[in-house]
Amino acid sequence: EDGVDITGLRDAMRRASMKGQPDQVAAAITEPCLDACIAALGDKADLPSLEDLSGVLPVLVSAHGIPTTRLMFASAALQEAPASAAIMKLLRSDPLIALPTAP
Repeated sequence: EDGVDITGLRDAMRRASMKGQPDQVAAAITEPCLDACIAALGDKADLPSLEDLSGVLPVLVSAHGIPTTRLMFASAALQEAPASAAIMKLLRSDPLIALPTAP
Protein backbone atom coordinates (compact mmCIF):
# COMPACT_ATOMS: atom_id res chain seq x y z
CA GLU A 1 0.00 0.00 0.00
CA ASP A 2 1.55 3.28 -1.15
CA GLY A 3 4.94 1.58 -1.45
CA VAL A 4 5.26 1.19 2.31
CA ASP A 5 6.61 -2.07 3.69
CA ILE A 6 3.94 -2.64 6.33
CA THR A 7 5.68 -5.73 7.72
CA GLY A 8 8.95 -3.82 8.05
CA LEU A 9 7.14 -0.91 9.68
CA ARG A 10 5.44 -3.24 12.17
CA ASP A 11 8.78 -4.90 12.95
CA ALA A 12 10.45 -1.52 13.51
CA MET A 13 7.62 -0.41 15.79
CA ARG A 14 7.80 -3.69 17.72
CA ARG A 15 11.56 -3.32 18.21
CA ALA A 16 11.15 0.30 19.28
CA SER A 17 8.37 -0.73 21.65
CA MET A 18 10.73 -3.19 23.32
CA LYS A 19 13.10 -0.27 23.90
CA GLY A 20 10.30 1.95 25.19
CA GLN A 21 10.45 4.33 22.23
CA PRO A 22 7.40 3.75 20.01
CA ASP A 23 6.28 7.36 20.33
CA GLN A 24 9.66 8.58 19.07
CA VAL A 25 9.55 6.24 16.08
CA ALA A 26 6.01 7.32 15.22
CA ALA A 27 6.93 10.99 15.59
CA ALA A 28 9.93 10.64 13.29
CA ILE A 29 7.89 8.84 10.63
CA THR A 30 4.88 11.13 10.76
CA GLU A 31 6.32 14.59 11.47
CA PRO A 32 5.99 15.85 7.86
CA CYS A 33 2.39 14.59 7.74
CA LEU A 34 1.59 16.23 11.09
CA ASP A 35 3.11 19.50 9.92
CA ALA A 36 0.98 19.34 6.75
CA CYS A 37 -2.12 18.58 8.82
CA ILE A 38 -1.54 21.56 11.10
CA ALA A 39 -0.94 23.83 8.12
CA ALA A 40 -4.06 22.58 6.31
CA LEU A 41 -6.23 23.02 9.41
CA GLY A 42 -5.00 26.59 9.91
CA ASP A 43 -6.85 28.36 12.73
CA LYS A 44 -8.71 25.15 13.57
CA ALA A 45 -5.51 23.16 14.28
CA ASP A 46 -5.74 23.52 18.06
CA LEU A 47 -9.12 21.78 18.36
CA PRO A 48 -10.39 20.51 15.01
CA SER A 49 -13.78 18.90 14.66
CA LEU A 50 -14.39 15.59 12.93
CA GLU A 51 -15.54 17.56 9.89
CA ASP A 52 -12.34 19.64 9.93
CA LEU A 53 -10.21 16.49 10.05
CA SER A 54 -12.24 14.83 7.30
CA GLY A 55 -11.78 17.92 5.17
CA VAL A 56 -7.97 17.79 5.25
CA LEU A 57 -7.75 14.02 4.90
CA PRO A 58 -7.60 13.87 1.07
CA VAL A 59 -4.69 16.33 0.98
CA LEU A 60 -2.77 14.37 3.63
CA VAL A 61 -3.36 11.00 2.00
CA SER A 62 -2.38 12.37 -1.41
CA ALA A 63 0.90 13.78 -0.09
CA HIS A 64 1.83 11.18 2.56
CA GLY A 65 -0.13 8.01 1.82
CA ILE A 66 -2.69 6.13 3.85
CA PRO A 67 -0.31 4.26 6.21
CA THR A 68 1.60 7.39 7.29
CA THR A 69 -1.60 9.40 7.67
CA ARG A 70 -3.17 6.62 9.77
CA LEU A 71 -0.09 6.41 11.95
CA MET A 72 0.01 10.17 12.42
CA PHE A 73 -3.62 10.30 13.55
CA ALA A 74 -3.28 7.21 15.77
CA SER A 75 -0.15 8.62 17.38
CA ALA A 76 -1.82 11.97 18.03
CA ALA A 77 -4.83 10.26 19.61
CA LEU A 78 -2.67 8.07 21.84
CA GLN A 79 -0.72 11.11 23.00
CA GLU A 80 -4.03 12.51 24.23
CA ALA A 81 -4.20 15.38 21.79
CA PRO A 82 -7.11 17.75 22.48
CA ALA A 83 -8.82 16.39 19.36
CA SER A 84 -8.40 12.74 20.40
CA ALA A 85 -12.14 12.03 20.43
CA ALA A 86 -12.61 13.37 16.89
CA ILE A 87 -9.47 11.56 15.71
CA MET A 88 -10.68 8.24 17.13
CA LYS A 89 -14.06 8.68 15.38
CA LEU A 90 -12.18 9.35 12.14
CA LEU A 91 -10.01 6.25 12.57
CA ARG A 92 -13.06 4.11 13.29
CA SER A 93 -15.43 5.34 10.62
CA ASP A 94 -13.85 7.14 7.69
CA PRO A 95 -13.89 4.85 4.63
CA LEU A 96 -10.52 6.15 3.43
CA ILE A 97 -8.57 6.10 6.69
CA ALA A 98 -10.34 3.67 9.03
CA LEU A 99 -7.89 1.39 10.78
CA PRO A 100 -7.86 -2.15 9.44
CA THR A 101 -8.59 -5.06 11.71
CA ALA A 102 -5.46 -6.16 13.53
CA PRO A 103 -3.97 -9.42 12.21
